[in-house]
Amino acid sequence: MNAESCVVLAGGTGTRLRAVTGGGNKHLVPINGVSALRHVIEPVVASATVGSVVVVTSPEWRDVIAHELRGISRPVHVVTQPRADGTLAAVLCALPMVTADRLCVHLGDNLFGWRQLPPAPPWYPVQADAVLYVVRGGASEARHFGRVVVEHSAGWLVAVSLAEKEDAPPGHDGALLLTGFVRVTRAALSEAAAAVRCSVRGEWELTSALDYLARRGRAGVELVEAPWLDIGTPERLTRAPAVLAARRTSTARPVRPTAPTPVRSDGRARGLELPPGPPWPAPRA
Repeated sequence: MNAESCVVLAGGTGTRLRAVTGGGNKHLVPINGVSALRHVIEPVVASATVGSVVVVTSPEWRDVIAHELRGISRPVHVVTQPRADGTLAAVLCALPMVTADRLCVHLGDNLFGWRQLPPAPPWYPVQADAVLYVVRGGASEARHFGRVVVEHSAGWLVAVSLAEKEDAPPGHDGALLLTGFVRVTRAALSEAAAAVRCSVRGEWELTSALDYLARRGRAGVELVEAPWLDIGTPERLTRAPAVLAARRTSTARPVRPTAPTPVRSDGRARGLELPPGPPWPAPRA
């Protein structure tokens, strides 16, 4: 039985990639002769748990994206976002085509080295309404990708808040960086969308909705072990073939499960190396 729908966001032109795209849609940039978007879609349609797949793009790119996705092994619906008013607004545009109560959201400029989507953790959606997929990164990388603040709760990692694109605090040599893949229930997403405010740029961002859930103890964390890459700059784009090669050669688990995980007396989970820094909080009582 298909347990979730997948929403892929593919509307941006990517100003930092203008030298490569010429101002076109960055998700159509070819990698190994195939568009980045098709490389993103490949593990999605290979996942047995995914039912409907919805791609959101801007009106001027709808027909081009639909043409690009011809021949995909399962139906992919292409919908438009009338205005460039943020990633959360884009996901809401897809909801009329979503057929499941749970959805995964995949940014179309994020590549992973997994062959299919990782299975949802056993605590979702029973103990949490969202799953944030994170990678270890340097403190300076937090300003580019956003940082997830975590604590331990009953042996699993729970997100406390999301720090959008800022340096890690002094004393931290590393950070847990938010990737472009998350899981969230439809009901929780709708609730958060109604509660959050738009940014100063007039955009409704998905990270704001996820932060809303995290601050209420409703978002858990999974650590991605497969290679991950945001292709948002020409330099990063050159690393894309290596990430895609991992799909053919890697036998590693796509994520490191965070539950059930024994917790030591200092609050660190055994077997899960968190970024160095001040002691992490002990489990909540």
